Amino acid sequence: MASAVKQSPVSIIITDAQGNIEYSNPKFTQVTGYMANDVLGKNPRILKSGYSPAGFYKKLWKKITSGETWQGEFHNKKKDGTFFWESAVISPIKNPLGTVTHFLAVKEDISEKKESEKKMIDIIEEGQRQLGRDLHDGLGQELTGIAFMAKSLVQKVKKNLPDETKNIEMLVDHVNRSITQVKNISKGLYPANLEQDGLQTAIKSMAENVNQLYPVHCNFNFKNVKRLPDPASEIHLFRIAQEALNNTIKHARAKNVTINLSQIKNIVKLQIIDDGIGIGESMQKNKGLGLSIMKNRARLINATLDVRLNDQGGTLVECLLGLRKGI
Repeated sequence: MASAVKQSPVSIIITDAQGNIEYSNPKFTQVTGYMANDVLGKNPRILKSGYSPAGFYKKLWKKITSGETWQGEFHNKKKDGTFFWESAVISPIKNPLGTVTHFLAVKEDISEKKESEKKMIDIIEEGQRQLGRDLHDGLGQELTGIAFMAKSLVQKVKKNLPDETKNIEMLVDHVNRSITQVKNISKGLYPANLEQDGLQTAIKSMAENVNQLYPVHCNFNFKNVKRLPDPASEIHLFRIAQEALNNTIKHARAKNVTINLSQIKNIVKLQIIDDGIGIGESMQKNKGLGLSIMKNRARLINATLDVRLNDQGGTLVECLLGLRKGI
């Protein structure tokens, strides 16, 4: 058993009940750069990168000290200062009386996997941007030209063929509605104001769009929101809000939805709250795809995502993003 632990292809550390490291295997040293003597008696927090919200570690500690196993991901920092991702399972070890005496952490470096996921998302985002631009600048402009010519035609026809004027005016109305639809689709695919003005402006525009197009009242509240230093974080938070809204509109049968965006110190909080049928039924209809998309996006920016029933009914989607201190 001891030989298997030493030769394990994944990092293994064992701590006492207070979380102080008593053992680390060679793979841990290979991944983190810390020798066994460097970490002996120290807390695994020496690997903290400073990105995760404080509540993330509090929830983890509460779970494992209560005797449950925790599974998740860390965005950690090596001894040389470089960042890396780990997938971890932390389990309590109990004595015959049921008292927790130690914790066992089995961790795998998933940095390459994360980078691949990021590249794939970047490719998708760029494809959406291009399609949004093409719709807006190409098809949108073509339709605008057709609408302009049709309006001119109305003026010419009014004198000689007054009975046909109504039909042409209906055609103009259909074209104008098509132009609006193209603009709304292109906004969803390529939120240009997100790049130009930031997350707050983009979400505000999205909420206004919902109020115009759907029988759902969307309210947007914001507080102390600044431009985030990482554009990717703004994109992923916007897409999480967008996906939550799509689920609300298509599946939750909600009448009202509220989006809250705030920043307190180094924590950005995004909430989407609706008064619909609740997470169970709505996500079952959506087959969990929307939830999976939101979770993947949250993982890519090391944010925590919580989707649960709201106390007043409906669903609460909450995403917490920790910014590095000093940013």
